[in-house]
Amino acid sequence: MLCVKFVALVLLISFLHVLEINTFEVEECPDACHCTMDGLLMLVDCSGLELTDLPEFPDNQIHILDLSNNHFKNVPPQLRTFEYLQYLDLSQNHIRKLPSDSLSGMLGLRLLNLSKNNISNWMAINPRTLLEPALSLTELSLAENPITSFSTNDDNLLLVSNSLQLLDLSRCKISKVTGEQILQGMKKLKHLNLAGNHIRSVSSLISDSLLTLDLSHNRLTNLLPNMLENLPSLTYIDLSRNHRISLQNKQGEFVSSISLKRIDLSHCNMDDIELEGFPDLTTAILRGNMIRELSRDSFISTKMIENIDLAENAINTIDSNTFRKLKHLKTLNLSFNLIPRIERDTFKENELLTKLDLSRNTISRFNRITASSLTHLNLTYCQIMTIDSDLLFGTPELVNLDLSHNLINDIPDTLSSDNLQVLDLSMNRMTNIRNQTFAGLPDLSIINLSGNRFTTPFRTEFFSENLYLTEIHLGDNPWFCNCVEMHSFYIFLTSAPAKLWEKQTLRCQSPEDVAGSSWESACYYDWYPPSRMGTTEKVWTFFMVTVIAFSGCMCLIMTIKRGIEGREQTAREQERERNIEEGREISRQNRVRMEQQAQRDAPDPRESRPPCYADAILMPRPDGSFASLNELGNGRIKAKRHRRKSENEDENDEYQEDVPLRRNRCRSEEVISMRETVRPSRLFPRIHPQEIEPISRSEDEQESPDSVHYHSTDILTLDHSPGPSSRARSPQISLQPETTNTIDNQNDNTEGSGSPYARRKLKHMESFKGNNKQQLKIVTKSLTPPQDGIQIYEDHFQPIRSEKRNSTTDSEDSSEFITIKPGMQTDSNSSVDEDDLVVIKRPTSF
Repeated sequence: MLCVKFVALVLLISFLHVLEINTFEVEECPDACHCTMDGLLMLVDCSGLELTDLPEFPDNQIHILDLSNNHFKNVPPQLRTFEYLQYLDLSQNHIRKLPSDSLSGMLGLRLLNLSKNNISNWMAINPRTLLEPALSLTELSLAENPITSFSTNDDNLLLVSNSLQLLDLSRCKISKVTGEQILQGMKKLKHLNLAGNHIRSVSSLISDSLLTLDLSHNRLTNLLPNMLENLPSLTYIDLSRNHRISLQNKQGEFVSSISLKRIDLSHCNMDDIELEGFPDLTTAILRGNMIRELSRDSFISTKMIENIDLAENAINTIDSNTFRKLKHLKTLNLSFNLIPRIERDTFKENELLTKLDLSRNTISRFNRITASSLTHLNLTYCQIMTIDSDLLFGTPELVNLDLSHNLINDIPDTLSSDNLQVLDLSMNRMTNIRNQTFAGLPDLSIINLSGNRFTTPFRTEFFSENLYLTEIHLGDNPWFCNCVEMHSFYIFLTSAPAKLWEKQTLRCQSPEDVAGSSWESACYYDWYPPSRMGTTEKVWTFFMVTVIAFSGCMCLIMTIKRGIEGREQTAREQERERNIEEGREISRQNRVRMEQQAQRDAPDPRESRPPCYADAILMPRPDGSFASLNELGNGRIKAKRHRRKSENEDENDEYQEDVPLRRNRCRSEEVISMRETVRPSRLFPRIHPQEIEPISRSEDEQESPDSVHYHSTDILTLDHSPGPSSRARSPQISLQPETTNTIDNQNDNTEGSGSPYARRKLKHMESFKGNNKQQLKIVTKSLTPPQDGIQIYEDHFQPIRSEKRNSTTDSEDSSEFITIKPGMQTDSNSSVDEDDLVVIKRPTSF
């Protein structure tokens, strides 16, 4: 049909918002319109909104725009900026005229639909300049406009376009088409649709590119013989529904075209075939006319014809030589005619004929025909009563034979064909078949016997030769259901491979007790009888069924119970794991708190290990008494307690108060130089002079290094703040292993003799010269066994009881210390005699 592509595209755009196939909504779209994306194409549907002005679009990259069924009076000028627009639908508007610049800027426009508007005058569209800006326009529809004439001899009224391929002027009010140059302005025009007009005559048309011309549903009568001569590319013309048309003038000249391949002359009330002017015609559609006879000269000039449609005519006579010279004939439709008989050799010379439709004729007896290549033969509704026994001998390639809806009551046994696969005998009057009815059809795969008068089932031997049989249709027959006789045939139909597709179509008509029932339901108890059991078997069966049912119930109960127990066990395990995890978390938190508390409460090692006596005695006198120092310690404890109570208070309220405990302790360079470069590697508790005992020692034994002690200057760095505002600090304790022999050189740096942290030499009491050259033995309370040659350190802060006291008063008010006489210089290698020692008394309180 003409303009199929154009119509299909219009329908696609019209219903795209319903189908929405492979589309998604566009975010930015006018409220009243519907916007979608189809691949890379943006489609905007603003139809049926009674618009008079174009809505504002945020994006001009629109490809398909539907503005149909609105109130536009011209093409909106805003569309000139839509450079990507490919399809524009302005149908069903109120457009009366089109200015010459209506399509300016639409360089990409391909389809323009202006149908169903109010364009009445061909000059109102400015045909010469209208399409010049649209360089890509291929299809233009002006259908259903009140245009009255499509004819001109004025060049200014020619529709000019170098890209237009389809022009639709269908269903207008055009009454004539005249002017040889009317198509000259469209150099690439291929399809012209003038259907549904009031055209009575058409002048000679000139176009080198026109392929199809649709003049159907007009009022054409006599056509000019040269109407199509100047259309060298024309291949299809539709002249259907022109009820008085004639292709032959009074002088006997026929309308001719050497390029025409297909012509549609259906429903034209023609009583004769007038195709003499189309020598290369391949398809002729002549259905719905008044042709009564096919003579031998009906197709004498169309020897290249391949398809002929003569259905719905009044043909009652066919000459046996009518189709003899049509060597290329492939399909022939003679249905809905009055043909009573077909001669045997009518199609003998048509070696390419494959499809023949003779349905809806009055053929009472179908004789043998010769058609060597025929594959499909349709003889439905032909009132055939008898079939020749050699019907298929002349059609060796026949595959499909349709004899349905006839009056056939019997099929000859000699019917045979090696290629027949489908045989339709439905809706006839057949009552029975015999053993040899289908024996000559070995390739038969589908048999339709429904709608006949079969009453008794067939024996399976009837189809023993049909090895490829896949379908048998037996519905709508008055079957007499004898279950015994029907059982074997039913098994044949239903056993694999099943040949019966619809079991419910097999219904019984008699006897009356099963009338209307299907075969299976009517004979179920006969084909599948229940087993007969005695009383003992019934009791045993009942017992076994009861036991099995009870066992099943118990198993079900146990399964449910185990499931519940399993869930409870799982819940308990999960609860236990949660409790264990919570306990671990609590233990971890308690351990962290204890470690933090231990770090806060740990005493500073510099407080427990004060400086040695030699350093302490040379230090300046303290500003306070021992009592004040004890109070200072108690204040520190109270501060710690107060700090624990105020842990949750705002840290911004805390402040730190300096306590004036800094003492100016200076050491002379001489005292500092007395320290040893190597410090003892083992720590020992503080000792008393009373605990010193002489011990025997060999001379070759080496002395051990002194015990580690803290410098007196380190005491200054301790935090003695008694107030609650003193900031809690973490203890910074550095533990050295007991085998450490030296302290890091960084702490023992002797450079800068003025520094209080400079290296100081330690005093050694290596030996005392006595009568027996015995050395002193230091008795300590430590569990560590004493070592020889231990250096003695005096404590400045704790009094040491003297071994000799003159009186009780002295012991209470003062303390005695044993030390080296002033002015004695000793080193690590010299020995000290008893005469070099002196006892010094010092008051215990200030």
